[in-house]
Amino acid sequence: MSATRKHKCVRCGIAVHLLGAECQHCSHPARTFDAPDLPGAICAQTDPEAFFPERGRSSAQAKAVCAKCDVIAECLKYALEHDERFGIWGGLSEHERRRIRAAERTRAAA
Repeated sequence: MSATRKHKCVRCGIAVHLLGAECQHCSHPARTFDAPDLPGAICAQTDPEAFFPERGRSSAQAKAVCAKCDVIAECLKYALEHDERFGIWGGLSEHERRRIRAAERTRAAA
């Protein structure tokens, strides 16, 4: 699986269109990250801002897109393997992915 270079805020994770541009949410600079290039991913045809909702905002729009996507499992796998800490990946929020990783660590320790 190859990756596509994208940019997001170093503080809040919101998608930013230009590297080094300030985030409109918190004024921190953007950094580059590698997003998976998943053929058939419908998020590529959707506003990336929906996948990085501001704190306290609903993630329902992004999760609805994910629910219709044929590559949701591959996307989640990528996010877990690359420790993505921001945004909706594979239909799950950063909090939901942390719970999965914690459960995996618990199982591995048992």
